[in-house]
Amino acid sequence: MFETETMPAIEKFKGTTIIAPSGDIVTNFGSEALEEMYEIHKKQGAAFTMVLSPIPWERRAEFGTVELESPENLQGEISKSGKIVNFREKDPNSPSNLNNASIYMIEMDLLKILDSFRTEANIAIEESFYDFGKHVFPAMLGELKYVTLPKDFVLWGIQYDGLWFDVGRKRDYLSVNKSLLDGDFEIEIAYEKLPWGYLGTNVTINFSKVTIIPPVVIGNDCIIEPGATLGPYAVIGDGWRIERGACISNSVLWELYSYFPDGGGEISADQRKLDDSHEVRRGVSVDECIIVGGTIERNLSGKTVDVLEDGQIEVLSIDWVPEEKRA
Repeated sequence: MFETETMPAIEKFKGTTIIAPSGDIVTNFGSEALEEMYEIHKKQGAAFTMVLSPIPWERRAEFGTVELESPENLQGEISKSGKIVNFREKDPNSPSNLNNASIYMIEMDLLKILDSFRTEANIAIEESFYDFGKHVFPAMLGELKYVTLPKDFVLWGIQYDGLWFDVGRKRDYLSVNKSLLDGDFEIEIAYEKLPWGYLGTNVTINFSKVTIIPPVVIGNDCIIEPGATLGPYAVIGDGWRIERGACISNSVLWELYSYFPDGGGEISADQRKLDDSHEVRRGVSVDECIIVGGTIERNLSGKTVDVLEDGQIEVLSIDWVPEEKRA
């Protein structure tokens, strides 16, 4: 018979404002910006304040965009502040390129009311209510027919002109790595810093016979054979073997990680080595790719490579997205 471990008691939240950032964004929106956001949020009496980041006009179909009513111009990276009067979810014809940057401040009074309408996250539910972009923002703007919220719950926006990336989009994921290697983020990388980039431990490499075009990261336990070319912006995770004449640029190659199959359990990184050799073969060129693992035996450009449970690789366009609707 198994003994269940008692969960520790958690003190009830006593504050009035929740900070809610999404987990798939990378930004340098730091503590000073959060303090300024909080001051604006309280000063305006907002129930919900979101950070907005300008995006290229041609990418409006990929994001939720908003319009501000008579925005106030501010100094610094938070450059505008105003009431949100229009929200468009992934509309290519939106009149605005101010993207919902998925950093929120929300009043508990609003959350309690929203929770009373909350449904399961299921697109089959006719009058569902679980998503900020699809349900909460339209409801706050009086545009969701089956949910009525008090009119004094103000939806506010602030424009942030610093770095912001949505790493759920694979090209943005590569851009984040480039910005990191360019020093745009104040993040320590857990390898030795050298003039050309970063180097891990237990790396087999003859620098006089390998071409490195900075910046480059070479992780732990890698083997880089003579005649290989790395860079620019090549991030080689732990445990890779790059054979003679191979060229890696503008790409991220992941280290081995544990795998959790659909049937449950865990396949450790050490176990996965039996099916995933983490090799780029002789003379192969890799550019603008995200590679989880496998044996790369042909030239690849603009691709993602995943390793299936049986060790086979799946190669897709870096711009591929599933066709089915998501909740």
